[in-house]
Amino acid sequence: MPSLWQDMARSGIVSVAILANLGLSRFILELGGTDLFGENAILVGLLPNLLPVAFASMIVMTTVGARMATLTALMTSIFHATMQNAGVDVFATGFSSALIGAFFCREVRLRGSALKAGALAGLVAAIMAVGLSLSAGSGAFVSINHAGACLLVGVFTGALVLGAMPIIENGFKVATDATLFELTDYNHPLLRRMQIEAPGTYHHSLMVANLSENAALAVGANPIL
Repeated sequence: MPSLWQDMARSGIVSVAILANLGLSRFILELGGTDLFGENAILVGLLPNLLPVAFASMIVMTTVGARMATLTALMTSIFHATMQNAGVDVFATGFSSALIGAFFCREVRLRGSALKAGALAGLVAAIMAVGLSLSAGSGAFVSINHAGACLLVGVFTGALVLGAMPIIENGFKVATDATLFELTDYNHPLLRRMQIEAPGTYHHSLMVANLSENAALAVGANPIL
């Protein structure tokens, strides 16, 4: 953990992800007081469920690692609850959602996996929202609205992570597993040329790659890298 703060790229990603997450959430909360919501009590009541709390933790999990993703989930959940002057129920919902989103981002080899992780984070938030609504004596209509909002925001968060990843990778010069996995495509023009012009070297490279992958698995390193 101490070494993180000596790594400018990784510490920068954590800081930017948290600030971007809080800025986006603040913007959504501010919309509640505009004509867009029309002071509609139902829409305003949905505001706590419209915040993409899992965004920062999913970004950090994909680019930095599990420890910082967990800390990021904790920090963003506390900040989100504080912004809304809410209690432990809002914190628990946000923290659970952020942790689930980060957990399912631990091996994002296909970029579409981020959508799945976001949807699962939204599902957890929806389940908790329904439970909290029912325990507070709210009707079924309110509970369904809250659950639906959580699910939609979860999918939106996954799409947001999907769109932000190339910016993070290019801005901080880091490579995620998704990027590395794309490099294994044998239809890459350079590899296709190698198959034709230097088949012996191509075959030898594959054998060395397989040996390296097995060695990485044996010592607990990242086999894709």
